[in-house]
Amino acid sequence: LFLLARDNHVINGADLLHATVSTGMEFGDMGIFHRRPEGSDQAVFSLANASKPGHFERDEWNTFETQGVVLFMALPGPLQALDAWDSMLAAARRCSEILYADLLDDERNPFTRQREAQIREEMREYDRRNKPAG
Repeated sequence: LFLLARDNHVINGADLLHATVSTGMEFGDMGIFHRRPEGSDQAVFSLANASKPGHFERDEWNTFETQGVVLFMALPGPLQALDAWDSMLAAARRCSEILYADLLDDERNPFTRQREAQIREEMREYDRRNKPAG
C-alpha cells in the first residue's frame, strides 16, 4: 500500500514519527519502520520511504521530507496472512489521516472497496493453502 502526500503537501519527519508511533511501529532494521508482535523478531509489516533509496536516516527527522511512503508485508509471517493484512490496512488508514496522504494500492491506484475485498480473498486463500498440518 502506498501513502502519497495530497494537494502538494509533503510528509515531514515529525509527522512520520507521530504516525508510526501511533500505529505501533518502531524504527529498526534496514533503516525502516516495522510492526512486530510482542516477543517476536519477525515483522508483521514494514513501512519504507517510497522515494529512493527507500530507507530513512535516523539523524535527519528534523529536515526529512518525502512525497510518500509504502507499507508492505512478507508471507509467511508471524501472523495469519488475513490478520497481518487487516493490521497493515488499519495502520495505513490511520497513517493516511495523520500524514494527510492518499491511500493507494500496489499499482498506485486509489484504494477501493473492491480492491480491499480482492486482497482479503487472496489472504484467505493463502491462509487456506498454508494451514499448518494437524
